[in-house]
Amino acid sequence: MKRFLISLVCVAMLMSGCSSKETPKETSPEVENTTISQSDSSSSEESVAATTEKANREGTKLYNAFINELNSSSDISQIANNLSKESVSGYDCVVNDFGEGFLNGFDADITGFNKCVGFGPLIGSIPFVTYIFETDDPAALKETLLKHADPRWNICTEADETVCEISGNYVFFVMCINE
Repeated sequence: MKRFLISLVCVAMLMSGCSSKETPKETSPEVENTTISQSDSSSSEESVAATTEKANREGTKLYNAFINELNSSSDISQIANNLSKESVSGYDCVVNDFGEGFLNGFDADITGFNKCVGFGPLIGSIPFVTYIFETDDPAALKETLLKHADPRWNICTEADETVCEISGNYVFFVMCINE
């Protein structure tokens, strides 16, 4: 019976493309923060095109929506609920409160925050996760998040973009795909 179940799992993995022989995309060990800062300015056409491309990325759009929400409320649960709507995030999402410890999207336990609200799609195979952290030391938390971010946390898929930004005592973190 065990052999049958193992064989069945192997066949399922081969059919889904998740075999161990799959060649992963080469990624740098460092997760790049792709958010545009307000001080980015250049007269070169390449720089303007790159800035426009980054501004149109999904994670950057979500970060900008977070900043707009933060201007009207400091309740991160309410902000997460507003951002998780399909019209904003692009997915039918579920919102949860999280404590320190394991969080999807990271290769180590995450600590150093007072409150965390996150959301992600109901379909678990989509490489998309967003967290809003409230913390006393946002710079240290941002450093920890970027150090331990794992864009391939989700089996068989990989996030294209990571945005991790500080606003006051909040840290906004999103890993997502760009469609």
